[in-house]
Amino acid sequence: MDLWQINGEKLEPVGKKAPEVRVIRVNPFRAFTSGIVTTDVMFGTFVQWQEAHKHLLKNSMYGAQTFVWIDENKDGRHYGEWISAVEDWVSEDDVATYKLIEFVGGLYAVAVSIDDDGESLLGVYHMIRKWIDSSGFEYEERHECEMLMNIPNPPDDEFKNALGYQQLEIFIPIKIRDK
Repeated sequence: MDLWQINGEKLEPVGKKAPEVRVIRVNPFRAFTSGIVTTDVMFGTFVQWQEAHKHLLKNSMYGAQTFVWIDENKDGRHYGEWISAVEDWVSEDDVATYKLIEFVGGLYAVAVSIDDDGESLLGVYHMIRKWIDSSGFEYEERHECEMLMNIPNPPDDEFKNALGYQQLEIFIPIKIRDK
């Protein structure tokens, strides 16, 4: 059966083209954090620790809810923070050298870029900011950084091979524009 047919009648898509940016609400959640560290530490020591403590992670519809934000240069190096949602029973003792935080959540304008591709990331970031300026929303300063990142699919070769790249979601915090 053709998906664009109902009772033998051919249907045409109706309405506007779907926008490249979507708006989602991220609910508040408890998370452990790497703290503000160099990206070398974040993607090295912290990722190794997190791999050994996967049992603490709270899975959502897309796996563990994880966000990373990276600050531009401070003293010639990049710094950032990695947070991952945890199960309700997780305590400060369980995360040992790291700490638990309450992530406030909120509304976000989101689009997909290509991981490890600075040109794609910057292009998508600017596209989202331009979209925000012309929408019923406005930027809301909410975090250490104005952009959160998330890899929505497992970091394995299956998705990467099928797509030809690893997806990277860009989240920019927004609020409904005051009238």
